[in-house]
This record gives sequence, C-alpha cells and structure tokens, in this order.
Amino acid sequence: RIQSSHDFQRGPHTKLKENPKSGTIINEIVVFLNTCDGKIYIGVKDDGTVVGIEDIDKASIFVSNVIADQIEPNPRGLVSIETPTVDGKRIIEIAIKKGDKLYYVKKYGMSSSGCFERIGASSRGMTPEQLRLLKIKPKNIFNGIISG
Repeated sequence: RIQSSHDFQRGPHTKLKENPKSGTIINEIVVFLNTCDGKIYIGVKDDGTVVGIEDIDKASIFVSNVIADQIEPNPRGLVSIETPTVDGKRIIEIAIKKGDKLYYVKKYGMSSSGCFERIGASSRGMTPEQLRLLKIKPKNIFNGIISG
C-alpha cells in the first residue's frame, strides 16, 4: 500500500498522471492490457509529487466510463480502480493486468492509432507488421518484449 509520495516512480510498470484528462489515459490502459501488468496513478505529477484530485468521485466515474465505453474487447476483470489517500490527498490508482487478447481503443480499431505497447517506460502505437502477426497468433506475443 502506498504511504507517501516518496513511493511513486515512473517505470516500465508504472505511469503517473496529474489529472484524468492529462494525455490520453485510455492509451495507457490499453498499453498495459497488451503488454504487462501495471499501475496508473492519477493525481501524481511525473516527478512523484502528489497533487491529489479535487472531485475524486467525478474523476473515478470518468475513468470507469472510459474503460467501459472506449476499450475493446471489454477488459472487465483485468482493470480495478481504487481511491487511496496519500499525503492527505485523494488519488486514483488503476491496476491493470495483462490480458490474453489484443486490446484497442474502440474508435481507432486494430490500427497503429488504436493498439499500443510498452517499451521500457514509454508507450507507442504498434506497427502494421506487429498487428498482422497478432491477428495470426494473438497469444503470448508480448512475452519478453519489456526492456528495462
């Protein structure tokens, strides 16, 4: 359990976001679903400083709706959301387990704009070649792809 802001560091399995709409939270969730187990902390700056979220209920509903409405196939059971208090501030912790399917942002479909992978601590769209291979052999294609 996270006790203080000193526990936050970006890395291959961790993404820090200042607010739910900073960047593209959906892409980050898809990245972890496709590549490795990971966590996204919302209300935490890239340097690990906890800024918290003013309206935690509204932000949690927003994140839940993004997961339910914008990711295909439905990642139910692979994504959980908690709202712990850290340094007296409320944040959102999204825990994502790697799935055994190819997940993508619904509005972009199975394309480089909709399918993402994690390389080290960064994320990127998959290449057309990767997508072609995944359509042929979707299971275990990501084993060993993470580099530190």
